[in-house]
Amino acid sequence: MTPQQIVGLFVRLFAIWLVVQALQLVGVGIEINRQPLQEQWAGYYYTSAIVVVVAAALWLFPMVVAHKLIPRTQFDNVLRVPAHEAAIVACIVLGLWLFVARALPLLTHYFTVAALLWKNHISVYEAEVANPARLIEGVVTLLVCGFLTFKARFIANCLLLPRTDKEDES
Repeated sequence: MTPQQIVGLFVRLFAIWLVVQALQLVGVGIEINRQPLQEQWAGYYYTSAIVVVVAAALWLFPMVVAHKLIPRTQFDNVLRVPAHEAAIVACIVLGLWLFVARALPLLTHYFTVAALLWKNHISVYEAEVANPARLIEGVVTLLVCGFLTFKARFIANCLLLPRTDKEDES
């Protein structure tokens, strides 16, 4: 793999992370929409849509970004890391990082509040503090983390599509 290809791989993983961020913005918009006298929720949806468009552009054109960040080199300037193995490791690292940085704090907060309410004999559904949207956001993030971590080989196969003979000739 050339340095540009490695950067292109990480640009695609960054695009996946942006989609996760966009989903979380939608969750924030839903939460704000539930609050009385709040009319700022639409901005979260628009911002989420913009983030998804940026993620799609990065997904479709990772090498454009890679060539802007790293000047073009010759094909003999390669790093001896198998592309498929690097993609697998990158997916696992991204999944673990999302777990620690996003899913764990969301779920910990929700279950801590729910346990406190349970101890005080207050129903989770009666209290406005324990919002199920946070739980849903945490569970969805946890599912994405699990998919990135445990299906890394499948994602790597999708990221690094096999080249056809026509592509090899050009």
